[in-house]
Amino acid sequence: MPIRVEFDTRDLLRSLPRGQPEATVRNVKRTRSGLSVYRLVDRGRGPVRPVRAKALRIPTRRGVIFRRFAGPARPQNLTEQAVAKMNTEAARSIRFELSHGGLVGFLNTIARVGLETLRRRTPRRGLGGGRQLADSFEIDEAR
Repeated sequence: MPIRVEFDTRDLLRSLPRGQPEATVRNVKRTRSGLSVYRLVDRGRGPVRPVRAKALRIPTRRGVIFRRFAGPARPQNLTEQAVAKMNTEAARSIRFELSHGGLVGFLNTIARVGLETLRRRTPRRGLGGGRQLADSFEIDEAR
């Protein structure tokens, strides 16, 4: 049975400064060309062909391999799975008073739950750098 938590925060939100507090969880691992590795793993990608060379250079644990073509990677749907798991874990961790400090603490707690859930759900081996990808999540805490 899903847990639903609702708060009447109109008075609290009116009392806050213009910018409402907000906490976010993001993954900072990037490819050499600047693409988000997490996005490629989460949403998948199409086939890859070399642009500046005749073959793709792919580093592995045992060395380097070269391929003329890499097929598509299916989506892992990590975000979707993590959000479903976060909903129940976040509901368990709710303990705060209704004030600006309480709201900030609440948002940061939810962000920490999200961070740990995403780390656990991210594959440790294979596509996307494994453990490095799972460990590259960060929180921009609410203030």
